[in-house]
Amino acid sequence: MLRPLDWFARGTIACALASTLLFAPVPLEAQRTAATSVTIRDVSARPDPTLTGPLRVAVEEALRSVDLGARSRSGFVLDVSVTRLTAHPLAVGERVDCEVSIIVEDARRHTVRGILTGRAHVIGETSDALAETAVRAAARGAMRSLPTAITTN
Repeated sequence: MLRPLDWFARGTIACALASTLLFAPVPLEAQRTAATSVTIRDVSARPDPTLTGPLRVAVEEALRSVDLGARSRSGFVLDVSVTRLTAHPLAVGERVDCEVSIIVEDARRHTVRGILTGRAHVIGETSDALAETAVRAAARGAMRSLPTAITTN
């Protein structure tokens, strides 16, 4: 059976160990390899609000495929919107034109780091899926420029 002094000694050792682990300096290698944080704040598709979900999914998928590395400590916030969505009837089917804009903001300083634009033109049979395909393609196109927009100066 442990005496009260033994409990005190064990508690002191545990506190010392925990504070060493919590407040130990992070090695430079770990700082360099830490991933840059990117958060999607707002997604809007005013021409057709039903496209908000597919637009968010497309941006999230593009974020997973883009290598951002350790470019900033503060992280970034994205505001994504469909700025243009038009359908043009053709002899067979239709052509859907879409433009997506992404505003990249520095999370700590609240400054705009860039405005990314992606455009897509999709031709096919008339359907709701055609507009969704155009939105996804335009979002992927805009996200290709994200590493350049967030590069630390």
